[in-house]
Amino acid sequence: MTPPESPAANATGVEDWILHRQVQSFLINEAHLLDDKRFEEWLTLFDTDGMYWAPVDPLLKNPAEGLSHIAEDIVFLTARVRRLSEPTAYSEQPPSRMCRLVANVAIEERNRSAALIMVRSKLAVMEFRARVDGEDESRTFAATVHHCLRPEGGRFRIVQKRVDLINSDAAFYGVATPF
Repeated sequence: MTPPESPAANATGVEDWILHRQVQSFLINEAHLLDDKRFEEWLTLFDTDGMYWAPVDPLLKNPAEGLSHIAEDIVFLTARVRRLSEPTAYSEQPPSRMCRLVANVAIEERNRSAALIMVRSKLAVMEFRARVDGEDESRTFAATVHHCLRPEGGRFRIVQKRVDLINSDAAFYGVATPF
């Protein structure tokens, strides 16, 4: 017979479940903002020292060690968002339509003293562009995503978002819209 769990253990289990649901909702909301091209709102999810990184080599530990598809702090992310908001954004002509699926969300670590939550999830991104010359384009990206989140005032802020594409070392033309 298994001994009954203590009330403290039950409380922790419930708190963990609630945190997991909150984090999952946050990641799904992030995907919706990007799919809907609400880039300004997406940018507000980042902490003031936030970093977005998609390394070419998934074994890298920091952006200074090698090549990246994207390695941008909040200043460069803001510039990217401004460019994407321009009607003449060359990289978005014709505009892409994207659909992101977030799955397998797992809280890997919770550092209470630093008030950080490390989260791993899977991401599938489908992109479609209707070309005027009839050569429509479809691309699919799949990745493991690592978010470092900071709880703040009942919500989360992205301290770092790292996107490890499964085909990160393959040749493909640039990606303007974040994953």
